[in-house]
Amino acid sequence: NSCGVKERLERFEMLPCENVGWHHQCALLSSAADSHNGEHGDDRLSATDKKPLMTESEKADAAAVASAPIYIDRALDWEPDTIIENYVRINPPQEKGGLNIDPAKLNASRSSDVQARAASEFYHYTLELPKGAKLIGGDINIEYTRNIGSISIIIKQKGRRLLITRSLRLRKAVITKADYSDFRQLMIDWNNHRQLYFSL
Repeated sequence: NSCGVKERLERFEMLPCENVGWHHQCALLSSAADSHNGEHGDDRLSATDKKPLMTESEKADAAAVASAPIYIDRALDWEPDTIIENYVRINPPQEKGGLNIDPAKLNASRSSDVQARAASEFYHYTLELPKGAKLIGGDINIEYTRNIGSISIIIKQKGRRLLITRSLRLRKAVITKADYSDFRQLMIDWNNHRQLYFSL
């Protein structure tokens, strides 16, 4: 990707960094940008508690996001499907090469390991909405980290602009019985919110 990390961060300023969860991811990306440009961002201290802003694990996550094998940042066209009068649906793209595991095929429990693949994916989309369009159900914010990996899905309407950010990191290619429950939940959440509904 020819776009530098600093340039990406400049575009991210439009995102809802006042949200605590997304503010944390902004900090990860910012630190990765400093490292990318030879600055000593890892040595910075919080003005409130004088502790390092990032743990070693968070630094690794930041580096993974900044150099994700799948990193997509683009605008989407408003091309809705009409459901009924004054109600439409859009389908954010499922990009080629992404981890695509149908959670319906994952049993509630396993007696053996599951073969998957490690993944690091980051998607950021913006969509200009027509006047009067409103996201049904309101904003969406799903963020958590487990031993097996981490997920972030943030969908936010700001006036006539829709912001969609999806980030997935799966650290292991072989899913053990101990990690299977977390892996299954990760896949369930990752496959949610693939369709978004709007009133007009």
